[in-house]
Amino acid sequence: MIIRQSRVLFSIVIFVVLFFPILLLPSVIENLFFRWVAILFGIMLLLAILAYFVYGKLMINFYEGKFKFVWEPKLFFKFKNIPDLKIQDIQKVVLDNEEIIRKIIAKDREIILGNGKPKTFVKSDSQEFIRFLLEECVNVKIVDSWDVWYEKGYLKWALRINTVIILFAVFAFGFLAITKGLKSITPITFFMIIGLLSQLFIYQKQMKKKKK
Repeated sequence: MIIRQSRVLFSIVIFVVLFFPILLLPSVIENLFFRWVAILFGIMLLLAILAYFVYGKLMINFYEGKFKFVWEPKLFFKFKNIPDLKIQDIQKVVLDNEEIIRKIIAKDREIILGNGKPKTFVKSDSQEFIRFLLEECVNVKIVDSWDVWYEKGYLKWALRINTVIILFAVFAFGFLAITKGLKSITPITFFMIIGLLSQLFIYQKQMKKKKK
């Protein structure tokens, strides 16, 4: 199963834009029960459409020294076809956390993949493909996404932007706590901020490590 990061980001924007209209439109329904049913149905329908947009099933066959990529047919939101790839043309494999394959970088192109987080106890197809790829491509350079950003010169700017976001989030949280009081911060908002900051600090640490 392939998850395209670009589609995920676009889906988040679409969800944020349409979330509040979904909450407001059923307000014309007088019955409270049916109003909540309409809201829940609208949210679930939106999530289902976005999931269908983000996910794609890719079948990869290997024969005669070539990888053949075949997407499972979809009615809408089809992914672009991927031409066959000779194994000797592979130069780099972008692998995050040793379990999520982001890209295959060849001599003449980049193949964007992006499998989801693999299963813990039972090996998924993506894990089997990664294992096979690494065994067959013994001379191929293995890098992660931060390495790619560093090579392209993006890492220093990403580090600066991440630092600004962390400082802004901490300042905004402190300002809200001082002016409105901690009681004004709901548990959901608190855990969202803490979760966001935790992830940003992880990114900060990873980027600093790569920059060295």
